[in-house]
Amino acid sequence: LHPLNAAVRSYILQQVQDGLNDATVTSLVLTGGTQHFSAGADLTEFATFTPETLAAATKSGGDTAPTTTITLIDVVQVLEDSTKPIVAAIAGTCLGGGLELALACHYRVALKSKQTKLGLPEVHVGVIPGAGGTQRLPKVIGLAQACQLILTGASLSAEAARELKLVDDVVETPQELLPKAQQWASWAEATMPLEKDPSTGRRLGRRALAESPPMAHNILAQAQLALPRQGIQGMEAALRALRACTQLPLEQGMRVESQAFVETLMSEEGKARRHAFFAVRQAQKLVHPHLRKTVLAQQQALLGKVKTTKSDNKMTV
Repeated sequence: LHPLNAAVRSYILQQVQDGLNDATVTSLVLTGGTQHFSAGADLTEFATFTPETLAAATKSGGDTAPTTTITLIDVVQVLEDSTKPIVAAIAGTCLGGGLELALACHYRVALKSKQTKLGLPEVHVGVIPGAGGTQRLPKVIGLAQACQLILTGASLSAEAARELKLVDDVVETPQELLPKAQQWASWAEATMPLEKDPSTGRRLGRRALAESPPMAHNILAQAQLALPRQGIQGMEAALRALRACTQLPLEQGMRVESQAFVETLMSEEGKARRHAFFAVRQAQKLVHPHLRKTVLAQQQALLGKVKTTKSDNKMTV
């Protein structure tokens, strides 16, 4: 599922930087293959963080790792700031940090499949998106839809994501995914340099929110009123980060998001949710295959309360 641990983050960043520094490369495609894009953070890393290292990461604007390592924020910032178009080719799981990677790309192509899911389910494990998810998602699908996805941890199919303009194109077969992404990259090579208005451009962090301040205030107020009465620390933290998206520029909004992420990560509620998540996962290994659907359903109820190639001057990571 391509968890975004330190080694994977470092690999992606190095490959992207190599492509940006190579004059023969004119665009890039980021893909996890035809099975899965990325399931997001490696949750086992969370147990290695201390209050001291997390405090240092927050002060520097980092996300889920000490400042001596490459954070996911480092990676997404390089992707979004790239002067060469970057297209995400999405298949299978694209959740959490995986979707944050895709949001930092300039275009997104997804495979139509029952396995393709896009979302930010961090509330299920007691944290919030920590690499710009609360700051970029509202700018592409709208604040109300972003609140719904982030606060419930729900996911979207490829077709639903296209309807919301979260993805730009959908392909029917795995064989079409990479060629279609390369087509979008070729088209983007000609169009991206012509962007004069960043508020409507393909770099979502620089894009303006569609909602007016009064409308955004009403949406967030309604979301606050709809929260359950208990076990909502992660949801409240997510709302705080979403509110920052409506009031602050990207850099300041990212800092609010990082602080909220650290708070939820170190909270007792967050630790309890992750304990439950890992306990259910361990139990699944001991359950007869015919009973696994039942265990998965129980898990949802519980938690609810790389290869590099070049082709036609396009680099595929």
